[in-house]
Amino acid sequence: MKHYRTWRNLVLAAAACAVLPGMTREQVAYVLGTPTVSDPFHADRWDYVLTDGTLEGERQLVVIRFSDQGVSAVEITAASQD
Repeated sequence: MKHYRTWRNLVLAAAACAVLPGMTREQVAYVLGTPTVSDPFHADRWDYVLTDGTLEGERQLVVIRFSDQGVSAVEITAASQD
C-alpha cells in the first residue's frame, strides 16, 4: 500500500507541474477549487492541503505561486502532522 501512495504522489506532482504552469488564477481555481489557505499578505501564493480522507493519514501541501503571467511555480511537500 505504501508503494501505491508513493506512486500516486509522484503522478500527482508530475500532473500538477505539467498542467498548471502558465494558468491564470481563475483556471487554477476551476481545476483545484478554492485554496485551503489564501493569505492577503502573500497574494501571489495559494496553499492546498491534500489528505487521504482520514485524520491519521498522509497529508500533502501543494503551494502554487503566481506571477503576472500566471502560475510561476508548484511545490508539493509532505505536511507535518502536528
